[in-house]
Amino acid sequence: MHFYKIPVSEKSFETKDSVSLHFKVIELPEAFTNYHPGQHLTLKLIINGKEYRRSYSMSSAPGQETISISIKKVDDGIVSNYIFNKINAGDQLELSGPEGHFFITPDSGRRQNYYFFAAGSGITPIFSMIQSLLEDEPMSMVYLLYGNRTEEDIMFHEQLIKLSQKYQDQFFVEFTLSRLKGNLLPFLSSKKKIWEGWKGRINKDSIQKFFNKYPLRSLNALYYLCGPGDFIESTKENLLKSNIDSKSIHAEYFTIPVHPVSDSQIPNLNTVRLIVHLNNKTHELQMPGNRKILDSILDAKLDAPYSCSSGACSTCMAKIIQGKVHMDVSLALEPEEIEQGYILTCQSRPLTELIEIKY
Repeated sequence: MHFYKIPVSEKSFETKDSVSLHFKVIELPEAFTNYHPGQHLTLKLIINGKEYRRSYSMSSAPGQETISISIKKVDDGIVSNYIFNKINAGDQLELSGPEGHFFITPDSGRRQNYYFFAAGSGITPIFSMIQSLLEDEPMSMVYLLYGNRTEEDIMFHEQLIKLSQKYQDQFFVEFTLSRLKGNLLPFLSSKKKIWEGWKGRINKDSIQKFFNKYPLRSLNALYYLCGPGDFIESTKENLLKSNIDSKSIHAEYFTIPVHPVSDSQIPNLNTVRLIVHLNNKTHELQMPGNRKILDSILDAKLDAPYSCSSGACSTCMAKIIQGKVHMDVSLALEPEEIEQGYILTCQSRPLTELIEIKY
């Protein structure tokens, strides 16, 4: 997996706990300029002598002067806190090229309805998509329902409002807050205006309210969801209950919902013969039967692509040529990709004594 050393041209604060890092396009290799809105970059950092890799979605849109990644600080998050507190303009970072299957390809001749649902920092890839659609697909309609805890947590708040004003007949956005602060007594109140927007989490009722306010103007509609795993699971369930075709729903998980994994159907294999086609070379390994494939490949010091190691991104995706595996998590893959034999190596455990894969 190749990484490029690229200087940060600017660091901007989006909210009290989120930042964007900007990189000038003229200083980037060509591989970075041909990305799709919604894709992510993988960042490699050495912190206290240990290597960390993380994927961060681009909040910028193709054609802009900078490529930007946006990061929300996570409690006890080693990388996100390091970026938030330590990285500044002028620092060099190691970045891989654009990746990911959660993206759109705008078409100036297309007429479509796009419904976006985001929670928290899940707005990042969706913000990239929205900007691209408004600029490059002018006949399509774009709708966004964006949930946060408080008004101060809303990333790209002003930018989204300005876009809704600039494209007032094409782009419509609703913000909903789940943790409104109690009203102060009049003599203690600040000059800040009390929130008058939607209230509560994105759920069955708010989704129906959203559709009632912004009904389909044509039969063609696509639905894009991004946020924590539980948010996506519940939102997708409510969309399906509204008789929306599952093939029209696309999602990217920032965190994976926790589901207990049963080992009852995993065979007790002592060793597995693993054949790996990587970077135009073939490697043959002997791996423990209870080990995940990516872990065994990295144990052998092979430079396999990976990032989150939790099944939330598709950086470690490979194709099965021989054998079978069990994936603990497969949410970063589309059903069609799984049918074609693609796996997430970070989540795959052998079911057969011979496994052959190709990156």
